[in-house]
Amino acid sequence: MYTCEICGTSVETSKDLTFTASIEGRTLTIANLSGEVCPKCGEAYFDPESDEKIDEIWQRFKQPSIIFERKLTQSGGRRVVGIPLEIENAILKGKKKVKIWLEGENIIVRPI
Repeated sequence: MYTCEICGTSVETSKDLTFTASIEGRTLTIANLSGEVCPKCGEAYFDPESDEKIDEIWQRFKQPSIIFERKLTQSGGRRVVGIPLEIENAILKGKKKVKIWLEGENIIVRPI
């Protein structure tokens, strides 16, 4: 039996562990994982199969669900890019206005 790296308590085998992480404002939760858990502080240690599952799902989660390429055009002295309806619906969620700003090389769009 192993001891917890955080508090030194003996860990217990568990088949009901949950992994939770956040990336870019989205939360990923994966349930029903196995490994060991500390009964005192709750620190979880996933077994190799669960680690592999977490890594596989994490890699897919990090990727955007919709990717598209568009040509920049010009309209009335401004640059314009057409946004597919799927992207508009995902961003606006029924709202009519957005705030748009730059963070480094990324364009951030948030409904208001």
